[in-house]
Amino acid sequence: SDVFLFVGGNDYKLDDQPVIDAFNQYFGGGFNGIVLQELREIRSFAYSANAVYRTQPIPGEKTMLIGVSGTQSDKPADAVIEFLKLIKEMPEKPERMDNIKNYLVLSSQASKPNFRVLSQSIENWELKGYTDDPNRILIPKYQELTFDSFMSFYKNEILGRPVTIAIVGNK
Repeated sequence: SDVFLFVGGNDYKLDDQPVIDAFNQYFGGGFNGIVLQELREIRSFAYSANAVYRTQPIPGEKTMLIGVSGTQSDKPADAVIEFLKLIKEMPEKPERMDNIKNYLVLSSQASKPNFRVLSQSIENWELKGYTDDPNRILIPKYQELTFDSFMSFYKNEILGRPVTIAIVGNK
């Protein structure tokens, strides 16, 4: 079964991008993310689990937290309960912040659009409101991030909002 959870957010603001990137790495960032560790590694409720705070390509459009989990057909209810706990009471692990900041800086320094998609990348940057390569703007902001600013983002954008749940599977 596939479990989907959606939490509607606020209008996208370009200034939120650094903390959104940090949140995505912390909460849904692959094997280091809270979601995969809690749902798959610790509780064995899922084959796969991920979450991303999705932004729109244009500032002013609504953002959304999207969570996805692939489970055995007898475990979607357990996965939903635990996923909701993670969304409503996100574990606080401030010791992870330095690694997240380091990852974001290093990945930004190493990222460069392929020449085949360079014009599309530049157009997307301009649609979002950037006038230069976003990495030049984001890297210093990544280095300034604190766990408090990160938690403030979570409390303002996700905590306490309604959650829409969809389950697709064989009954």
